[in-house]
Amino acid sequence: NVAKTYNQKEEILLEKKAGILLDQGLTPTRPINPVGINGENIFADTTVLTLNDSAGIIMKKRSRLVLDNESSLVLKEDSRISLERKTKIIISDSSRLIIHPGAMITGNGKIIHSGNASLDMPQNSIKVKVKSRRN
Repeated sequence: NVAKTYNQKEEILLEKKAGILLDQGLTPTRPINPVGINGENIFADTTVLTLNDSAGIIMKKRSRLVLDNESSLVLKEDSRISLERKTKIIISDSSRLIIHPGAMITGNGKIIHSGNASLDMPQNSIKVKVKSRRN
């Protein structure tokens, strides 16, 4: 069981050592305006995971949330992500983490991003270590 709805809230519990990968889908979803990714024309939108108001993700020990190939993670107002020890949010390529005012990422895990990743957030919205890595 990788993830499940927890209680009656809109909350995902990412189990110990489990992972979620947000990546570019390759199944065509539109007939025009392809997106160029890694030299290929892809007729699909990039992947976006949006945590609506008051929604959340609880990441258990050693779990991972990976954003790849221009994927985005958006935290709306009052949404939250809680990171237990040794958990990671990894933002690679030109993927994006967007945190609206009032949203929060807390805990003992880390956010690791490449130099091409985009972090758009208020200064006080992240209460975890943020580490940059070179591609």
